[in-house]
Amino acid sequence: MFRTLLTPLSARFSLPTPLSPRPENQTQEEPDELDPEDFARDVLVELMRNATERLKTADSLTERIEVLTEIHKIMLQDVCTKDVFREMDGFLVLMSVLSTIHPTFSKETREEAASSELLEATRLVFIILSEALHKHNENAEYFRTAVGLESFAQATLALVSDARTIKQTVSFLASLALHNFSWSRFFLHITGVDYATADKKFQEFSQQLGLIHVPEALRILYDAVTAPTQENALLRYMGFKLLERLTLHKHRNQCVLSSLGLERSLFERLCSSTALVKQERQVVQKLLKRLLDHNVRTDDARLMFQRAVHPDDTLDPDVLEVLRAGMKVKWPEHFSLESPAALRITKTGSRALPSTGFTFMAWLWIEQVPRDKQHNIFTILSSDRALFSLKLRPDGSLDCESTGNKGSAVLKAHLAKGRWTHIALVHYPHRNSKPAIRLFVDGNMVDSVNWPYPRGDVNGSERPYIVGDSSSDACLNWCLASAYLISLPLSDELPRFIHDLGPRYVARFQAADLIRFLTYEAATALNIHLLGWVEQNRGSASEVKTLINSLKNGIGISETNVLFSISPATAHLEDKSTGNLGDAVLDGDVFVARCNGLDLAMWEIGGAAVALRLVQLANNQHEVSRALGVLTDGLRNSWQNSEDMERLRGYDILADILRKKCQLINMTGFETLFEFLGMNYKSPDHSTVVNTVAYRAIALDFQLWSRTRSEIQHLHFEHFATLLDASKHKRFNIKQRLAKMSVVRKLLFVLQTDWYNHEMLPFLLDALRVVAEANFSIDEAIRPIVSYLAANLHDTGSGTSSPRSVLSRIDHQNAQYKAEQVLKMLVSMLDKPTLFNKFTAALPLTRICLLLLGDRPCSIVATQVLRLISIALGMSTSFSRKFELVSGWNVLKIVLPHAWDVQVQDAAFDILLGRSRDKREIVPTVVCPYIVPAILSSLKMALDHSRLSDDIEARTTASATAEHLLEALIDVHSTSPTFREIFKSNAITQSFIDAYKMFVTSVSHAAEIDQGTVRVLEKLSHLGLSIALDNVVAVAQKQEIMDVLQAAEAVLNPRSSQETTIDPSAIVGPKARRRRMASVRLSMQLGESAVKRSIIRIQEWRKSVIMTEKKRLRKTILDLREYNRQIASLTEWSSVLTTERGLWAKRDSTPRWRLDETEGPYRVRKRLERDEEELPSSKVDAHHQIGDVQELDVDTRSITQIEVPPWSESYELSSTDADDQLGEEIVDDKHRRVRHQLEPGDVIEAVKTVARIYGVDSSPGLLILGRSHLYMLDGLVENDDGEIIDAHDAPRKLFFVPGSIMDLDSRQRAQRWPQEQIMSFSDRTFLFRDVALEIYFRDSRSLLVVFLDRKQRQEMTGRLNQIIGRLGPEPLTPGLLRSPFVGRLSAKLSSTFSAKVLSGFGQDELAIAQRKWQSREISNFTYLSILNQVSGRTPSDATQYPVFPWVLSDYTSAELDFSSSSTFRDLTLPMGALTPARQEAAQSRYESLLSVGEKPFHYGTHFSSSMIVCHFLIRLEPFTHMFKTLQALESDYVSEHLPQWIDLIWGCKQADPASFNVFHPLSYEGAIDLDAITDELEREATVGIIHNFGQTPRKIFSTPHPPRNMHGNSALPLGIIYGIAEDYHLLTQTPKPLKDLGPDQPVRELVLDIIGQQVVPCSDGMLCVPSRPHEGVLWDSSPVSIGAIKVVVDRKVSQVVESAFCSCATFADAETMVTGATDNMGYIATCSRQRLWLHTINARPIVSLDLTDIAPSPLYPPITSLAFLERDYAQTELLATGGPDGTITFRTWNTDSTPQGEKARWEFVTLKTLKVKSEGRLKSSTPCVTALKFVG
Repeated sequence: MFRTLLTPLSARFSLPTPLSPRPENQTQEEPDELDPEDFARDVLVELMRNATERLKTADSLTERIEVLTEIHKIMLQDVCTKDVFREMDGFLVLMSVLSTIHPTFSKETREEAASSELLEATRLVFIILSEALHKHNENAEYFRTAVGLESFAQATLALVSDARTIKQTVSFLASLALHNFSWSRFFLHITGVDYATADKKFQEFSQQLGLIHVPEALRILYDAVTAPTQENALLRYMGFKLLERLTLHKHRNQCVLSSLGLERSLFERLCSSTALVKQERQVVQKLLKRLLDHNVRTDDARLMFQRAVHPDDTLDPDVLEVLRAGMKVKWPEHFSLESPAALRITKTGSRALPSTGFTFMAWLWIEQVPRDKQHNIFTILSSDRALFSLKLRPDGSLDCESTGNKGSAVLKAHLAKGRWTHIALVHYPHRNSKPAIRLFVDGNMVDSVNWPYPRGDVNGSERPYIVGDSSSDACLNWCLASAYLISLPLSDELPRFIHDLGPRYVARFQAADLIRFLTYEAATALNIHLLGWVEQNRGSASEVKTLINSLKNGIGISETNVLFSISPATAHLEDKSTGNLGDAVLDGDVFVARCNGLDLAMWEIGGAAVALRLVQLANNQHEVSRALGVLTDGLRNSWQNSEDMERLRGYDILADILRKKCQLINMTGFETLFEFLGMNYKSPDHSTVVNTVAYRAIALDFQLWSRTRSEIQHLHFEHFATLLDASKHKRFNIKQRLAKMSVVRKLLFVLQTDWYNHEMLPFLLDALRVVAEANFSIDEAIRPIVSYLAANLHDTGSGTSSPRSVLSRIDHQNAQYKAEQVLKMLVSMLDKPTLFNKFTAALPLTRICLLLLGDRPCSIVATQVLRLISIALGMSTSFSRKFELVSGWNVLKIVLPHAWDVQVQDAAFDILLGRSRDKREIVPTVVCPYIVPAILSSLKMALDHSRLSDDIEARTTASATAEHLLEALIDVHSTSPTFREIFKSNAITQSFIDAYKMFVTSVSHAAEIDQGTVRVLEKLSHLGLSIALDNVVAVAQKQEIMDVLQAAEAVLNPRSSQETTIDPSAIVGPKARRRRMASVRLSMQLGESAVKRSIIRIQEWRKSVIMTEKKRLRKTILDLREYNRQIASLTEWSSVLTTERGLWAKRDSTPRWRLDETEGPYRVRKRLERDEEELPSSKVDAHHQIGDVQELDVDTRSITQIEVPPWSESYELSSTDADDQLGEEIVDDKHRRVRHQLEPGDVIEAVKTVARIYGVDSSPGLLILGRSHLYMLDGLVENDDGEIIDAHDAPRKLFFVPGSIMDLDSRQRAQRWPQEQIMSFSDRTFLFRDVALEIYFRDSRSLLVVFLDRKQRQEMTGRLNQIIGRLGPEPLTPGLLRSPFVGRLSAKLSSTFSAKVLSGFGQDELAIAQRKWQSREISNFTYLSILNQVSGRTPSDATQYPVFPWVLSDYTSAELDFSSSSTFRDLTLPMGALTPARQEAAQSRYESLLSVGEKPFHYGTHFSSSMIVCHFLIRLEPFTHMFKTLQALESDYVSEHLPQWIDLIWGCKQADPASFNVFHPLSYEGAIDLDAITDELEREATVGIIHNFGQTPRKIFSTPHPPRNMHGNSALPLGIIYGIAEDYHLLTQTPKPLKDLGPDQPVRELVLDIIGQQVVPCSDGMLCVPSRPHEGVLWDSSPVSIGAIKVVVDRKVSQVVESAFCSCATFADAETMVTGATDNMGYIATCSRQRLWLHTINARPIVSLDLTDIAPSPLYPPITSLAFLERDYAQTELLATGGPDGTITFRTWNTDSTPQGEKARWEFVTLKTLKVKSEGRLKSSTPCVTALKFVG
C-alpha cells in the first residue's frame, strides 16, 4: 500500500545517494521484511515510469525541463532504470521532444526569453540520451534498430536547420557521441574568429577527445555542418576537424567513422566545382585519407577512379593524391576490442582439449598494453574451469598457465604495438617423451619450454573457448583479425608459411594452391628463410625440398582438425543479448570492423588495368609518381591484383608506357617503383628482389632508363651494387633472383649501343663489374665478357651488320674504346684470387691472353694483357710453362713491339720483376725471364722506327720510346744480378747485338744526326758496354759488342785522330776463344713455323667468336624489336576500360556487331558479338607466379681450384677445345615473330602456310601445331628459309592459294585452341581442289583452311589423327546432351556423333540417319543438315554454303494452309523449271549448246553460288524470325516430297536432263583441275566461273531416295503415341517422390545421368559434373562463407579452391564450370519478380508476361524455376514454370491473337496447370517447385 502512495509524491521525493547493486551472496537477515535497497530500487523504477509518462504529456518548456531533470537524476541513481526508460518508450519520447522543441513548432518558444530554456531542454535531452546508452548494450541495440539514424536525424532537423541553434545543437551532438558534455559549448567558441583562432580553441579541447560511443550523433553532426543551407564555413571546418582528430585519437574511432559511409560525400566535396578555402580543403583531404585507409565501398571507389580521369583524358591531381593515399595502408577485416571485451566460441563435442595436442594461432594488433596486470588472450574452459590460458604481460611477453602445472611459464616474446603480429602457440602432448610448448611470433620460433599437457578435461556437451578478456578490470585495447584452434601440433616450418599468408587470409588452409595467396614480399621472405635454413643445415636440403613440394600441394591440415576459425569475414556472429549464439558471441565492447581496402576495390572494379591506365594518362612528373604509387601499392598487398597484372603482362606494358614518359620519371617516381621491386632506401642492407617478373621487365629495361635524366640513371646503376654487394640478402639476390636473368649479357649489349652518353660509361662499367663479380660463372659472366672482348677489342675493318632499327642503334665508333674499358675492368677483377680461380677453371687463361692480345693490339690492350699475365704468374706457378707450350712468349715477341709505349713497358717490367718491383727493393729480382725477348724485340723495332719511319713525328716518338726503354734496361742491368744472368743465353745477347748493330749502321750512314738519336746511341752504347763487361757473356759476343761499340764511338766522335777510350782486349781478353758458356736454359725451342701456326689458330678462333657475337647481336636486336612490337600491340587491357560498361566508357561511341562463329545445333550460327579488333590475349608463364616458392640453388661458398700440372696441356694449340669452350651455337629464332602468341611452355612442332577461308574472303596465315595448342595466326607466312614474316612483305607465291580472294588489310586474327578442344576434322575441297581442311572444336567453333598443296594437308592431318587418338573420345557435354540432334539419334549414332558427325558420316551412319528420318525420329531440317555435312557443304565457305529447299509457293495469302498442296512448290523439279515458260527456256538453252558441240546445261547460274549466298545473308538480319519457314519445312507435304528434292541435289537426278537439272559443267566436282592449269590468266578465269556459277554438292545417293513413313501423328516418331507438347494435358505426378534430400534442402537443379539413366537432384550449393554424376562441386553461398569450392569424387573431397566466393554455378561443358561470385565481380542475370521474358539468343526480347498479379505471396517470387522442352522439332514450343505454391504451368507463345493487318505481337498462352502434391511428413505444407527438367 505504501508503494501506491509514491506516485503523487514523486515530484517532491528527495532522492538518496546513488545505490549500488547488492551483492548476490548477501543473505537477507529479515526475509519477512523488504530489503531497503530493493525498496529504494523499486521506488526509482516507479519514479522513472511516472516521469516518462509525464514527459509524454508535458506541453510547456518549463514542465519538460522539470521532468527531464528528474529523469536524469533517477537514471544516475541506478542502472536498472535505463531498462525501464526503454520499456516505457523513453527513446521515442525523447525524439518527440526534440522534434517539437524548436520555435517553429511552439508559439511560446518564439520569444527571445525562451531561448535559454530551449537550449536547456535540448541539453537535458542529449544528456539523458547519452546516459541511457552508455555501457548498456540492450539500449544501444534498441536505439540503433528501433529508433534508427533516420528518426534521430529527423528529430534534430529543425534544430540544426536554424542558425540560432545549430552551433549549440552540434555541440550537443559531439557531447553525445563522446559521452562527454564538456564539448557542449565547443562550437559556440568559433563565433566571429578566424581559422587560426579556431585552431587554438580546438587545441584547448583536444585533451577531451575520447572514444566514440554514439556514432549516429556524428553522422547527424556531419550532415548538419555540410547541409547546403548551412553557410558558416568555419562551423563546417571545425566539424571536419573534429572528425579528423577523432580518427587520429584512437583506432576504434577510425573503425566507427569508416562505418558511417562519409567517404563519398567527402570526396564529392573535395572535387566539387565550388572552391574550398585552403584550411577546409586540407582537413577534408586528411579526413578522407584516414577513412580510405580503413575502408572504402566499391561503388565509392569506382566513382573516385572515374573522377580521376577527365573527359579529355587528363588526370585530376587532387583525386590522384586521394587514391595514392588510400592505397597505402591495408587493414584486414577485424574485431576491435576495447576491454572488457572477448569472443566466446562454443563447440559441441566430447572434450575441450584434443589428446593429440593443439595449435592456437591469431593475428593481433595491439594499441595499448596493460601497465600493471596480465591480460587474457586465449582461454580454454571446461565446466567453468580454465584448462589453459595464454596471457599478455605488461612488458609485451606472453604468460602461459594450465592445469598441467601449478605455476606459469613466461614465454620469451615481445609483441610490438601498432602493427599486425602473428602468434602461433604449438602444444605437444609428448615431444620426445616430454610435453612441450613452442611459441612462434611472425613465423619465427622465439621460445620453447617443456610444459605438461593440461589435465582435468571432462566429457561435456559444450567446449567453450574465449579469445580476449571480458573481466571487469581488463584494460587492453587491441584488434583481432583471425584466430584458429587446430587439433594437432603443427610442424616448425608451417607457422612461417601461415604467417606469410598475411592477416587478410581467413580460410581454413584447405586449398592445394595456398602459395597463390602469398604476396610478392611474403613469397620472397619465405624463400630467404628457406635458403638460410638450408645453408645453416647442409644435411636438410632434401627436407626443404620436401617442404617446398608440400607447400605447393597443400599444407596437410584437414578441415576436421580445425576446431574453430574466427574472423569477421567468415564467422556468423550474434550478440550475447539476443540468445542466438551462432559461431561466436561478442562479449563486451567488441566492434566488427568491415574493411575493404582500396586495392581490393580496384580489383573488383577492373583490376591492375585501372592503375595502369592512370600511369598511361599521366602528363607530368607529379602525376607519374602518384600514378605509380597507386599502381604499386595496389599490387603490393593484393594477390588478386598481382595475378591480374601478370595475366595481362602488365609489367611489360608498364615498361612500354614508361619508355614514352621517361623524362617524367623523377626521384619520387623512381623510388616508388624500385621500392615495389624490393629496394629499401631506408635500410639498404634489407634490399632484395621481391618480384622477378616485374624486375626483369622494368629494372632490366635499359632502353627505358637510358632515356631518363642523369640522376635517375645514376640511381638505376647504383641499385645493382645495393642488391648484390651492400644487402645482407645478397646471396639470395644472386642465387635465387638474378642468376638466370643474363644481366651481364644485357649490360654488354647496352655497351654496344649508343643509348647512354659518354658520361654514363663509368657508372655502366661499375654496374657490370658488380653483377659480374656477384655471379662469376662461365655462362653468366666469364664467357659473355671474353666473347665480347674478343669481338670488339680489335678493329675488324667492317661494321657489325644489324637490322635497321631506331630502337637499337649500334655504336660502332666507340666500340673499341668501350671494350678496352671492359678489359681493364676484367683484369682488375681477376686480381682477386677467388675470381681468378673461377676464371681459370672455366677457360684456358693462356690462350685467352693470346685471343685478347690480337695481331696488332693497341697500347691499352697490350698493357692490360700483360697485366693479366703478371697476375697469372703471381697466382699460378705453372702459368709460365703453360704459356710457353702455346707459344705465348714467342707471340709476345712478335706482337708486343707494335704496341710498345710507356704503359706497355711498365707492364712488361712488372712481368719481368714481379712483385719485387712494387716493393721497391734495393736489389730487384727477375721472376719471369721469358719476357726479355719481347722486350728486346720491342727495343729493336723502336730503334728501327726512329731511323726508318717517313713520319717525323713517328720517328720522334720512337726515339723517345727507345730512350725510355734503354734507361730502364740500364737501370735493371746495373741493379739486378739475376737480370745480368739472363745474358748467359746466346740468343738473348745476340738479339741485343743485332738491334745495336743495325741502329749503329743506320746512324753511321746518316747525313745528319739529331740530339735525340745521339742520346739513344749513347745509352745504347752504355748498355752494350755494361753487357760486354759482364763475365756471363760469351767471349765471341763480347768481341762483337766491342766492334759495334767502336763503330758507335766513331759516329759519336767523328774526328779520325781521336782514339777510343775503351780497350777491347781488356774486355774480351788476350785471346778470343770460341766457347759456348753455360747460360740460363730458356725454352725457345719452338720453331718459327710453330709460332705461325699458333697465330693462325688464334686468328681463326677470333674470327669464329666475332661471327658468333655478330649473330648474337643481330638476334638480340631482332628479339628486342619484336618484343617491343608485341607489347605495343597489347591494347586489350585499356580498351576494356573504355568500352561499354567500362570504368571510363566512351558515351558517344556506337557499338557495331557481327555474326559470331559459334555454331549451334546443325551448324546454325545465330549469336552476335561486338565487332571490335580482336587483340592478342595476354599470358604469363605459370613458372612466374607471385607466390612461387622456388627450388633452392645452394652451392658451396668457396671454389677450390686444383692446380693443373704443366704437362696436362698439349704442345699443339690445335688439340685444345678452347674454341668449343668459348664458341656458342647462336641459332637464329625464325619463329620469334609468333613466339609471343604461344601459350606458356608450348613448343612449335609444325608450321604450315595456309589461307583461312571465311565467307568469300580468305586471309593468309600460319597454322601452327604446338605441343599443347593449335594456333591460327592471320597475316603471317613462312618464307623459303623457314623464317616467319608479314604477308605484306612476302612474295605472292609464298601464300597465294588458287581461287582465294586474299585480304591483307582487314582485321588480322590470332586464335588458339588447346589440343583437348580438337574434336574432329574433315578433308574438304576448295573450288574442287582437294587441299582444304576443316577442324571442329568442342567450343562449337570450326576452322576452314586451304593448304598450298595436298601433301602439306596430309602432314597436318596425320598429326591431328595422333592428337585425337591420344586424347580419346569426347565426353558428352551439356550442349550436346541438350541438342535434339543427339537426343533423337539411335544409341549407335549417338555414340559416334560427338566424334564423327562433323568429320563426315560413313555409309553405316548415313544409313542409320536415313532410317531415323524415315521413322520420324529426326526432323527434315536435321536430316538435311546431315546431308549437307556429308556432301562437304560448310557455312565457312560461301561457295559451298549448305543447301536447303525453297518450300513455299504461296506468298499472297494472309494465312498459310499447310494441308493444301498449292501452298508448296513442286519439289520434283528445280526452281528453274517450276513453270512451263522456265522449262521451255531451260530446254532451249540445253539443245542450243548440244547442237554446237558444247557440253549442254540448262542454266547459266547455279542454285548456290557465293553471290547468291551473300545476297541472301545480307537480306537476312540475324534477328529475323524464321519460325514460319521452319514450320513449312517440317510440314507433312514437304516430308512426303522431300526425297524427290534430295534426288535433285544429292541423288540420282543430280545431272538429269529429263528433270531439267543440268548445270554448268564447271559446277560439278571433278570437271576441272585448277592445279593442272599453268596459265595464270586461264586459271583466274576458271576460278571466276566457279565463283559465279557455284558448286554442286558432292553426289551421295545413286538410287532414288526412300520415302518417309507418314502413318500416325507425323509430329512424333514412328511408334511413339504420346508427346509432351502434343499431349501435355495427360501429364500427372508419380505417387512417390524419386528422392528426398531431407528437411530444409530444396532441390535447386536436376541433372540427367546418362549412364545410370536417372535424374539426380542437386541441393543448394551443389552441382554434378556432366556425364560423371559421381563427381560434384560444392560451395557455400552464405554471407559468412570462406568462399571455398570443393570438388567431391565418390563423396570424398578431392580438391578445394579457396577465396572463390561462389554464389551460383553451371557447367558450360564437361570440363568448364562458370561461376557467379558474391564479390562484385562480373554481371549475373537474375529472374524478375515483375515480368517473365523470352529472348532470342542475342537477347532481343520476343514476348513478356506480367507476373505482379499472379504472385501467391509477396515473400516469394512468382516463378521459382524454368525449363524448356528441347526437342528436335515440335509444332508447339513449350515452356514450363514452377511457382512457390507448388504450381507447374505449361505455356507456349504465338501471334494468334494479333488482329489481321497489324504487325505480329507475340504473347504467352497458358496450356495447362499442374499442382504438386505433398507427400508423407510434408502433407500439411505447401511445396515450392525449385527445379524443373524435361526428360525423354
